[in-house]
Amino acid sequence: MVQGGGQEGGISPELREKLDDVESKVETPTQIRRIKRLQELQNKLEGSHKIKELKDIEKKLFIPQIVGIILLFPFILYLKGASLAPLYLPLFYPLLMLFTLIFILSLEAFVFRMLEIKDHPSDSAKRLMAKNSIKKAITVVIVAIIVFALLYTPYVTDEISKRSSVEDTIQVEEGVTKEVELVSKGRFDFQAIKNITIEVDENSQVNVSLDVKETGESLFNTSVQNLYSHNDLSTGDFKQLLLRFNSTEQMNVKYEVNMEVPEESIFPFSLLSFIYIAAFTEWAAVLYPINERYSGAGIYR
Repeated sequence: MVQGGGQEGGISPELREKLDDVESKVETPTQIRRIKRLQELQNKLEGSHKIKELKDIEKKLFIPQIVGIILLFPFILYLKGASLAPLYLPLFYPLLMLFTLIFILSLEAFVFRMLEIKDHPSDSAKRLMAKNSIKKAITVVIVAIIVFALLYTPYVTDEISKRSSVEDTIQVEEGVTKEVELVSKGRFDFQAIKNITIEVDENSQVNVSLDVKETGESLFNTSVQNLYSHNDLSTGDFKQLLLRFNSTEQMNVKYEVNMEVPEESIFPFSLLSFIYIAAFTEWAAVLYPINERYSGAGIYR
């Protein structure tokens, strides 16, 4: 017969102490759930802190750039010779600068949005951010496609040229100089004079000159019989012009000042439109799998 040797249930005090120590370390289901909730709370707090830091960095980065754009726009207008009398607002370069910098800001915003999605503790919030960003990207792509199509639709550019052109008939008195004021470029810097056509009564003759109003520089001076067209009218910057008619007899003179939208005014904006289309399409494609991954998430929490 085996004796317990005073040991309870055949277990030595040393072994019982070790078993009690192990049991004290075994976590119950309730303890496990509590630990998981604490871990989730800790992760959310850490994620929220990261999101706040990201938004602070984003604000510090974006505000100076936006202020810079606001100040740069009128400064470029001034450098390009903007004036109120005569009205001339050369928007070509300021708009080109504006849309280029907006694209750069959009690229930065996309990077921050991806970081926010990565660090946000809520799956439903991740899906919401991805979904909203996809909608914005698709909207930009649609607008850019429309702009790109309009720029390369002949009807649109022809209509702009037609509406900015001038056609009129004037009466020239004998020995009296008749003056017509013109401008070398469109008021917003998107059109330029293509040619000037002059038509006089049959068997009549009129002296015609085109001069720069401010300097008196002569762009052409000729005698016209029946029909005349002058095509080489490149003046570079915006200038006020004087079209002068003088004759030794009374007659009616018809003149046409035909404007056009030069290719160099179309290409930069069409290129920018294409870049917008390509970039925002790619961004939507990158965000789509993220949206699908968290599509099963519940309501925003």
